[in-house]
Amino acid sequence: MLEQTQHDGAVQVRHSLLVAVCRRDLTKDLGAVDVAPLGDDRFRREFLDIASSHRVLGLALSVISRAWAHRGLAAYGTPFDDLLRKARRRAAVYGLQRDRVVTALLSRGVRPVILKGTALAITIYDEPCDRDLLDLDILVREDQLEQSEQVLGAQGYRGPTSPETYLAYRRRHFHIPLERSNAHIVELHWALTMPGAPFQLDATEVLAQSTPLERRGQPVLFLPRPEHTLLHIVIENLQEGFSRLSRLVDVDRIVASTPGMDWELVVAAAREGNLTSAAAESLELGRRLLGTTVPDGVLRELRPGPVARFHLAIMRPDRSFLSRRCEGRRSTKDLHELWLVGGVRKRLLLLRQMLVFDPAITFPRKTRPGVLVRLWRLGKLFAVQLFFYIVAAVDQVTPFERTETRSRRVR
Repeated sequence: MLEQTQHDGAVQVRHSLLVAVCRRDLTKDLGAVDVAPLGDDRFRREFLDIASSHRVLGLALSVISRAWAHRGLAAYGTPFDDLLRKARRRAAVYGLQRDRVVTALLSRGVRPVILKGTALAITIYDEPCDRDLLDLDILVREDQLEQSEQVLGAQGYRGPTSPETYLAYRRRHFHIPLERSNAHIVELHWALTMPGAPFQLDATEVLAQSTPLERRGQPVLFLPRPEHTLLHIVIENLQEGFSRLSRLVDVDRIVASTPGMDWELVVAAAREGNLTSAAAESLELGRRLLGTTVPDGVLRELRPGPVARFHLAIMRPDRSFLSRRCEGRRSTKDLHELWLVGGVRKRLLLLRQMLVFDPAITFPRKTRPGVLVRLWRLGKLFAVQLFFYIVAAVDQVTPFERTETRSRRVR
């Protein structure tokens, strides 16, 4: 038990340090006490592993390297400096690939809009390597999808080789993965969510309202407006089960870098796409963990009803986020989504989808699950909900936990 307690305490220290290096208001004030544990080889390796799992490794390396240089702690800086140089090289290679893809599409009359981290890395971060990137996300008009595939095919990119798999992506998904040797995967989007998904963001509006980013000597890049990018990151939070700190960092920096944010548009688009509760939780988690400044009136307009707020609060969203509890746990992730859906009717419709839906992209589509499978899935959901009820009941034993439960509710 003592060993487990010590392990949990070390994990908490690593999480606290990780959150600290991701906060805009603290990164310039990190002192020797904050970074001292990184002098231990084991702690440093485990911290870097956690940062990588949350996809904020580049940001952590950059912030700590700058802080140590500022504080004169260069003795600790060598391993981080080496890793940072590698991260900067990767970011530079990624930028070259992005520009070549965009140039090829523009030359054939396609107006691609770059999405998510691809756009954010060069607009809201101090340097591109601060935003970890795994693939290149591009949105095009659906009527230009085939042309875009041909253009990128001439550049050496290849999509699914099986016609059945390709059709499965077109019918059941929202992007086609294109691969090329020694290059990042290009995800060619024509939509932003799967057909029939309970949470939606209108891709045609994102395309229509995108704006150009002019760069001297480099191809123009078309970016979504910040309000749409913010909601797209909210969707990413949903798809990943609120398990990546990088998404909260994105939210925090989008808000901070957009003083003229059109919050009325955010609220309206969130309502239209059933994203109000998910947006509220994303913004509230950003406020709690990273100090994101959001108008109180916006959170009031977005927040779910009292019953949903209670159930979301007992799931301890901040702890869940840092521990990535929902990742790989379908029942916990599904339960979280159920309480983020607005209204009983929509919740029941989503529950029905969860009982019969298989998220794998396969073709031909798998047969409908039998009664026993659906009952098993339903039973797991009830068991997970019961677990959170029990934990919440135990928490009420102490005044501190009662206060924490109330404070966790989306305001």
